[in-house]
Amino acid sequence: MAAGPKQAAIHVGDRVAVRLDAKSTEESRGEVRYVGPSGAQRAVVGIRLDERKRGLGDGKRSSGERHFRCEPGHAIFASPSQCRLVARAPRRDRRAAGKENEAAPAPAAAAAPPPAPPFDLEAELEAVVGLAGAKDALRSLRNRLVVGKKRAALGVVDAPPRLYLLVGAPGAAFGAVARALAGLLGDLGVVGASKVAREEATRWRCGGRGDRDRAAAAARAAADALDAAGGGVLLVGGAGDLCDGDGQAAALDALCEGWRSERTVLAVAVDEPRRAALLRAAPRLAAARAVALELADYSEAELAELVRRDARARGFAVDPAGDGPDWLVRSLAPRRAGAGEGEGGVILARACVDGALRRQTDRVYASGTASSESLLRLRRADFEDDGARADAGAAALAALDGVVGLAGVKEHVRALTAQVRLDRERRRHGMPVERGASLHCVFRGPPGTGKTTVARLLARALGALGAVRAGDRVVECDRGALVAPYMGQTALKVREAFDRASGGVLFVDEAHALVESDKDAFGREALDTLVKLLEDRRGDVVVVLAGYSAEMAALFRRNPGLASRFPHVFDFEAYTAAELGAIARGLLAARDLELAPGAGAALDEALAAAGGGNGRAARNIVEAAARRMARRLDGRLRDRRTVPPDELRRLLAADFHP
Repeated sequence: MAAGPKQAAIHVGDRVAVRLDAKSTEESRGEVRYVGPSGAQRAVVGIRLDERKRGLGDGKRSSGERHFRCEPGHAIFASPSQCRLVARAPRRDRRAAGKENEAAPAPAAAAAPPPAPPFDLEAELEAVVGLAGAKDALRSLRNRLVVGKKRAALGVVDAPPRLYLLVGAPGAAFGAVARALAGLLGDLGVVGASKVAREEATRWRCGGRGDRDRAAAAARAAADALDAAGGGVLLVGGAGDLCDGDGQAAALDALCEGWRSERTVLAVAVDEPRRAALLRAAPRLAAARAVALELADYSEAELAELVRRDARARGFAVDPAGDGPDWLVRSLAPRRAGAGEGEGGVILARACVDGALRRQTDRVYASGTASSESLLRLRRADFEDDGARADAGAAALAALDGVVGLAGVKEHVRALTAQVRLDRERRRHGMPVERGASLHCVFRGPPGTGKTTVARLLARALGALGAVRAGDRVVECDRGALVAPYMGQTALKVREAFDRASGGVLFVDEAHALVESDKDAFGREALDTLVKLLEDRRGDVVVVLAGYSAEMAALFRRNPGLASRFPHVFDFEAYTAAELGAIARGLLAARDLELAPGAGAALDEALAAAGGGNGRAARNIVEAAARRMARRLDGRLRDRRTVPPDELRRLLAADFHP
């Protein structure tokens, strides 16, 4: 009797057909992913089917051996005799092709896959930014499961939780927490696979004309989701959306019904405002007594770390130096504060990096540079949002308008910021702009006229326009901070002050005292070093020299080069009596103090007696009056007598007289 044709050998990459049911003639086709031994079987064929089938796995056998990996529902193992060769893999070895008519040889023992590294919960949590509460809850869960196994050996059973509520705002790292949960549960044998399948609730808005149609659609959605989970963790994202209408929670209810018969853990992500509504809409979910993992909002520092990691994942690096260790935190603060519902956390970090990459691309293109550092490094300017900058600039000018008096100074500040804004717009359109235009200023006028306050607001306005990198950085110094008692050390002190003010404003108060006389060698060294740094580090620091009018004129005569380097001169005038009164009353309101009848006249008399139009005098008078009020009430307070609240805030006329 003649022998029949020998079966063709099957190799990885071949296309085969296989019967899933011996009683059926229907075949399913797929690609061979594994050929070799498995457990006690000398030869099995692992196939990734083209079509997904319910009940199939992802390449891992029930014994725990994994021979290949594919999507859940597509993997099947069969003997070589059950497989029918459909097509050879492309570019096969010719020797193998020449043996197609030979009997299938016994496959050589395949190399065992390397063992997976042991799961380390602490390492997994360390990789997650923030979320301290959720991390502690996972540690407590680990302790419960480990101790529960020991109790089970003594006959006391504590069934592991299989339903979890991940409670947090959209943008929280639900996926990272779910992966840590899956790793922990898989390591301790609670689930069959340490993997996460994610389904968004928006896909489960089941339609249909009636309740029966919605229920059927919900059941199909639940079955598909459980198949995708494949014995791991099923994460349902945005579950709060399922309680926003009639019948939309049917999918979750059906999921809970099918989930009880599967070795799958269910993790449901929902925001806190809709947690209660979700549990009311899905009774089976509420009855399952879920373990809650709270995902708190990210702090500003944590948001900055999310941004760094997102940029790193895209191949970019955030400038580690910037303008100090906290520059990224400061840059992101306005975006975090203005983020709407559903726009925070990971979502906000991704949006910040998207915007930074757009601005960095425009900046690199305009500069014409092509070094690896310029192409792949994100700087502070790349993270400055134009909308946030505009708001910050408007806020600074509004605060300036709230300052008493100084009409001429306010107009000068507005003119300067308008020029900066115009130059920026011309530069954006490729129009010529004066290069190296100086923003250094001179504030001259009597003491106590608000020079320091205006310098801080000017820095904020310039920062909002991008004229300085750090508009919130104003370094204040005077002669004592810049002039050293020994020759050669003064230059070092001036450079250190410049370094501290890098990217911001250096405010030199009483600058006229830098050079006290023609014989003041140390003062001259400070002034000469300052002038040199203005040239060497042009554009890095805006310097404001403040002092009395006549004395500042003498200083400029000692160094003729100062005038050209400080083109913006602001003249601060002494406050009028009415302005001093307004300043004093503003200070009283800030302290929650009020004037008794007749006390207003006493305040005005005290201000007139102080003279000089000095704003500090108004502060000193208010502080002295507050101390006299405290002394006046002290006897009653020490005797533990009740003092009405009105008397605790009311200043009498006598409080303004020594």
